[in-house]
Amino acid sequence: MIITTTNLPSHLQKASITTPWGKAWIVGNGETLSGWWFEHQNHAPNRQLGWQEVNPSKIPVKQKNPSTPLWETVQEAPFISLTLQWLECYIEGHAKTSPPIHLYGSPFMVTVWTTLLDIPWGKTWSYAQLAKAVFQRLESEQQLNSVNQCAPLVKTDMSPLFTRSVASAVGRNPISVIIPCHRVVGTSGQLCGYAGGVERKIALLKHEGAILL
Repeated sequence: MIITTTNLPSHLQKASITTPWGKAWIVGNGETLSGWWFEHQNHAPNRQLGWQEVNPSKIPVKQKNPSTPLWETVQEAPFISLTLQWLECYIEGHAKTSPPIHLYGSPFMVTVWTTLLDIPWGKTWSYAQLAKAVFQRLESEQQLNSVNQCAPLVKTDMSPLFTRSVASAVGRNPISVIIPCHRVVGTSGQLCGYAGGVERKIALLKHEGAILL
């Protein structure tokens, strides 16, 4: 089950989990999972997670949204146990239905994220393949016009700009591993562009026995 809305609420809960690929934080409410970020992953909501911004240059950085509340840390919640059950099956090498997912984002980004779920275990898609699938889904759902009205910078004519827009949304996937953005590779099969780090991407693909394009 996937629920979608535009804005991320402040009342979510978070929990730390340990995986074979590093420590991660999962975020949710009730049974629904809304986020999974490995520690200090690019595009993670650092403020709500309580992380310090990485600033190698040591130049003072203006804090974004300083009034944004931290998410409550919990030890037990339905979304935690459901995610851990899924993770156990994933580690054992067989697919299992994911926990209920609540995605927060624009219609275009949500379409990209849900299309990622179509990439099978053990396979990879290029960004061009993914862009084509996203375009076809938007077209079949008659969303192309509404996407252009809401986000005019998203090109919806299968141009290179459209593919780059899709790639940008992939990089901001809020639920690592379960929504398998790690299965997207470059046109020639090069492993690039994973917000959780290329080494982690390689490890996940090796675990799945993926055949690179």
